[in-house]
Amino acid sequence: MISVDKIKQDQLIKSDFHRKVKYRSLHHIGASNRDGRSQVNAFRKEVNLAKKTMIAAIGIIFLMSAAPVMADEFSISFEWGDIPLCTSGNPNIVKNPRFILSNVPENTKIISFSLEDLDAPNYNHGGGKIVYTGNNVIEPGAFTYKSPCPPSGSHRYVWTATAKEKDSFLGCSIGKAKSMKRYPEK
Repeated sequence: MISVDKIKQDQLIKSDFHRKVKYRSLHHIGASNRDGRSQVNAFRKEVNLAKKTMIAAIGIIFLMSAAPVMADEFSISFEWGDIPLCTSGNPNIVKNPRFILSNVPENTKIISFSLEDLDAPNYNHGGGKIVYTGNNVIEPGAFTYKSPCPPSGSHRYVWTATAKEKDSFLGCSIGKAKSMKRYPEK
């Protein structure tokens, strides 16, 4: 939002520019008759420089007013908890891990959770959603999903939490947070 002080500063820059242009125009009308085109060209250069300066000043004012105040980012952390060890490639249906949320965006009504295996991105582990009531700890049992179960070795898994203003499939996302862990943890 542009403040009153920035608007006043913008108006002063504009009025100063117009005052200089008017003065130079009156001054150079007589001079251009005596010195020819060199005076007119010099005047045009000054006007162009003044315009560029004014545009730059307005741009800086706009950028300063449009810059968001950097708040702490929405974030999540989690622990796998008591899920059964699975390395067969056939996941179990289990309760969600315990999530800890930080800096949840204002007006959040729903948080959707999804799990992605970065080493097997085509496998859908599912996830779930909760109605957000201001509690920043989501205990196991809020939803179920397909557990991590890499067929060989340890895989990298990412939980994504998407904050929404309303329960809608198509959007209204107001923030996303991600957290990654290996499973099984080494």
